[in-house]
Amino acid sequence: WISGTSPPTRHRFPDESGLASLTAQMNGLRHVIVRDYGSSLSQIRELIRMNQDPGYNYVNLGWIAALGRALEGAGARTDLTGEYGNLTLNAGGLRLLGAMVNRGQWLSWAREALLATKSPTVSWRGVLINSFQSYLPSRMISEFVRMVGGRRTRASSVFLRRQWIESLAKDMEDPAACFQSSDFRQLRLNVLRMIDVGVGRKGFLAMYGVDQRAPLGDRRVIEFSLRLPNEQLFRSGRSRPLASRALADRLPAEVLNLPTRGFQAA
Repeated sequence: WISGTSPPTRHRFPDESGLASLTAQMNGLRHVIVRDYGSSLSQIRELIRMNQDPGYNYVNLGWIAALGRALEGAGARTDLTGEYGNLTLNAGGLRLLGAMVNRGQWLSWAREALLATKSPTVSWRGVLINSFQSYLPSRMISEFVRMVGGRRTRASSVFLRRQWIESLAKDMEDPAACFQSSDFRQLRLNVLRMIDVGVGRKGFLAMYGVDQRAPLGDRRVIEFSLRLPNEQLFRSGRSRPLASRALADRLPAEVLNLPTRGFQAA
């Protein structure tokens, strides 16, 4: 992303270091900024050698490697990461409107949808696609995201030969289907069951001598989050009301009330 140009997608920004600095300052932590550099392609072979497994999310390799080297150089032995946060502590959002539709709670849906559109970053288009996407084909949703958000379709961003993609599609169920459940709890369960970070954790430990841990992936945190009623995840047109109250004395207002989102691997 080049400074001075438009962000990669709508309502996204590429550099979260300023907000991270405010958060660290509020909690009395020393903030060290680690920047991405070098070619991710040059790291793929070493990653596969260490992990004995194909890598994923290659666009993140640059900053992950830079972070590993910085932690190793500082003599760190443990690294607390933020995975699972979007499925537990930070769970919520317009997807909860789909649950209201599925339950036939039309009055509640109309009230929440109207309140949600009061936000400058929420449109009726977004409300409708989040409310009814579980009833739409995944290809239609992908095309909608491409048109509205500026993201490429999955087929155009996968480095597999087309005949392999077509062959895989015939032999397996639609992999996007697990992301379309109108039951928000089931949706998160589906995603959690797809995640296995064990191999990557051992590879990171072997490469940098640092043991990675994900506090928000603790089973107790996951189970607590899955037990929460939807009203604690989305209410009065706002996401994460419970988390916002719980973190009010731990996060600056600039973070809690941020209307936009960071762009991963910008």
